[in-house]
Amino acid sequence: LDNHMSNAGWCCSTTDGNMLWYNTQYPESNWIADWQSLISRYGSNPYVIGADLRNEPRGSATWGGSATTDWHAAAQRGGNAVLAVNSGLLVFVEGVSYAGDLSGVATLPVQLNVSNRLVYEAHDYGFWYSNGFTSYSNYVSTITPKWGYLVTGANPQPLWVGEFGTCNNANTCVSSTTATDLGYWFQVMTTFVEQYGLDTSYWTINGTTESGNGAGFGTVEGYGVL
Repeated sequence: LDNHMSNAGWCCSTTDGNMLWYNTQYPESNWIADWQSLISRYGSNPYVIGADLRNEPRGSATWGGSATTDWHAAAQRGGNAVLAVNSGLLVFVEGVSYAGDLSGVATLPVQLNVSNRLVYEAHDYGFWYSNGFTSYSNYVSTITPKWGYLVTGANPQPLWVGEFGTCNNANTCVSSTTATDLGYWFQVMTTFVEQYGLDTSYWTINGTTESGNGAGFGTVEGYGVL
């Protein structure tokens, strides 16, 4: 289960009013209550393995710091609320900056009331890297301080790449020798995933977008598998 937005719509930007786990229309108390309600309803379903507490905290979201923006502290509150209803589920905690930055975990890890339930979650997309990469090692050195260290460092942690994907309109989307093509990123990223045995989830299976997208319902999803 994934809490993607507070207001129904296409995600994500830093101006959509959904950058944090709450907003003026949807306070944290609702976020926690809704999580507990969902876990009560679906937590015993064998196909439900966990709770992805919030999709891509971004904009003003911080890891630590001011209580109004501290996603780390909120994730602990939300995660413990989930586990209070069903202690057997996994709790997925995404990084800040669109789930691309988990560097704060090094000094401020998430602490939940039930051990062995925490999974950190990173997202990764080729369009985040406008200059591309010169090599696989260049990619690894770029992601290591952000989230790669949770896999390759001295203190590895459970990590899931909850979103990654590439365009579907050209062969260079998936394979290329040109550093600025998405296909080059796709090759080095999937090499990293394979090397370290990471579990992933691809964005996206659907072939068309929904009505919340600026292009409108039925528009081709440029990253869709179908």
